[in-house]
Amino acid sequence: MTLPERIIRYILKKQTTTLIELEGVVVSKGYTLDELFTALETVHRDKRIKHVANASGEITYSIAANKTKEPGSHLAWLREHYPQMDSTNDGSGIEADYSYLFLSPDEMKKYKAELRGGMYNRKRNGYPRR
Repeated sequence: MTLPERIIRYILKKQTTTLIELEGVVVSKGYTLDELFTALETVHRDKRIKHVANASGEITYSIAANKTKEPGSHLAWLREHYPQMDSTNDGSGIEADYSYLFLSPDEMKKYKAELRGGMYNRKRNGYPRR
């Protein structure tokens, strides 16, 4: 078993450890500090282990939290905010009127004026509006 694998097993078994504790264990097993720091490059890439440095510079290794989501949890928001699809609706919950897409340019100006709440005056100072 390689040194990185042994360190990973040690951290997973112990749950939480510091770099100083790891140095003591590794040196007591006959490895050098250079071998430890080379092995820690592999340990830092392991997704099962989280490493955090506090303000005093002490590095703590612990087990990373498992971020498993239950299947279908991403659909909860949709189920809450949109009605279920049935024979009376398409399930979108959105009522939209797209009739304005088929208006002539003059009718479109009237439609936009009504949306703004104003009146549409085709002529302005005797000249047609552009």
